[in-house]
Order: sequence, then structure tokens, then C-alpha cells
Amino acid sequence: MSEDAKIENTSELEFAVFCIENIAIRLEKNAEEVYKMLTEESNILSGCIIPEYEMLHTKYTRIIECFAEKENLSLDAALSVFYHSKIYRLISEGVSDLHCMSDEYLTEELITEYKEK
Repeated sequence: MSEDAKIENTSELEFAVFCIENIAIRLEKNAEEVYKMLTEESNILSGCIIPEYEMLHTKYTRIIECFAEKENLSLDAALSVFYHSKIYRLISEGVSDLHCMSDEYLTEELITEYKEK
């Protein structure tokens, strides 16, 4: 990962703002504090978030598309299942570093959960 990745376009900027604002909400801090944590107290923004933009911002999309295909569901139906699933909640809460697991693994977990309902 690059230590000095710079925001190069509006999409990356929007993603950085989205990350900062959502981290602030989860930590119950203001966005300025979170920005300082990600840039001055660490190198997370330029060392991880921006360099991994392509992978990070599309992970849910890839899981939903794969799930829809494997279960023969419309994208709308798959989207609804995903956002109502336990696996989504666990990923979004950072439980057990699930966000680091492969798309295929997470899709299979979603399928298992879906079939149990």
C-alpha cells in the first residue's frame, strides 16, 4: 500500500468523505476528530483507504451480484436480502475482520443464511 496516496478524483473524494463521516458516527466523534485520527495520528486515509478505493467501495456490490446469480434472484431482491442479513451486519460492524474475507466466501455465507430462513 502506498504511504502517500493522494485523492485524485471526485469519486475518491466522495468515498473518503463517506468513510470519515461513517466512522465518526460509529465512534460518536465529530468528523474533524476522525479526519485527524486517519491522517495525523495514523496513515490510514492515504495508506489504506485511498489506495484500496477500488476494492473497498465495490465489495458489497460484488457480493450482491454473485449472490443474485447463484440464487437466480433479481438484483433488487438480492440487495434486499443482503441488507437484511446477519452477514451484512457483521461485515459492517467489523466483526472478525469479515470485510477481509473473499467475496466468494462472504457470498457463500450469505447463501447459507438465506437458505436457513
